[in-house]
Amino acid sequence: MLFNKTIRIVCVFILLFNLFTVSGQVTSFYPGKPEWNDELFVKYDAGDSKALLKGNEVVYLRIYMNFQNGDSKVIVLKTDRKDNVYQCSFKVPESLTSAKAVFFTLTREDNKNSLIIKVYGNGKPVENANIDAMPYFEPNSDSLFQKEMKNYPDNYKAYGIYFTKIIP
Repeated sequence: MLFNKTIRIVCVFILLFNLFTVSGQVTSFYPGKPEWNDELFVKYDAGDSKALLKGNEVVYLRIYMNFQNGDSKVIVLKTDRKDNVYQCSFKVPESLTSAKAVFFTLTREDNKNSLIIKVYGNGKPVENANIDAMPYFEPNSDSLFQKEMKNYPDNYKAYGIYFTKIIP
């Protein structure tokens, strides 16, 4: 009798845990701390209740890339679909600092579920990763500047961007 109650309680706990963890994140990427030359996998779960892109349309991924020399580049990749999950991958280019990834179809895009991806090296964001991500995190720009200065105190680009674009 006690054994049956314990089993029921455990089953209810597992069921509730799954309900709260299954519908979580529409977009994700792996590895969580990508480095140069890593293969980066990006996915979109159209089955999630928060997903904007649903149906049978072809889904693409637009990636806005920022590089250490100040250059930027936009690439578009077609995703592969398996059930309700769209996924694609790309090799992280050398000198990439950060990127914004947005999934879209030919009729709409899902900016609400976009991803900001910082590139890492030696366990910390590469130089300018926090600075190049600042436009995407405007309310947190001051803390991103502080993190950049902690890791790279001689990064004069960071000072220039902070004092000309963030402070005014």
